[in-house]
Amino acid sequence: SPTARTMACGPDPHSYANFRDVAVQSLDLSLQCDFASHTFTGHVDLTLQLITDTHVVRLDVQDLVLHSVTETSAGAALPYAITDQCAFGSCLEVRLPEGLQKGQSVIIRVAYSTTEKSGAIMWLTPTQTKGGQHPYCFTQC
Repeated sequence: SPTARTMACGPDPHSYANFRDVAVQSLDLSLQCDFASHTFTGHVDLTLQLITDTHVVRLDVQDLVLHSVTETSAGAALPYAITDQCAFGSCLEVRLPEGLQKGQSVIIRVAYSTTEKSGAIMWLTPTQTKGGQHPYCFTQC
């Protein structure tokens, strides 16, 4: 289960990501848009390659509800922690499966929902759109 704690920023002072240790090779995003609750719910599958012999990946997150983090091939839950919210968001730190070594890859799945506080998501009512019949959503990041 997640725990809040303070973590130092990574090599980029505006990010917690440890991109010098782990490379995101690809991502597969699956989201459902709920206009009634103004949220997205779904998951992202991240293909990660270890650049060093690290045991964690750190990702930047902000105003999300995390449901689970798993390793996709076995479906095993992975331990994770989230920092307290700060000006640039929070850090999601995921402990990678045991036995991974430099050069190897793993796919992890992060299941989550956005919240009404999630930034860069704009929700328009039908009256705010040109046709006036359907709501509209767009993101800006």
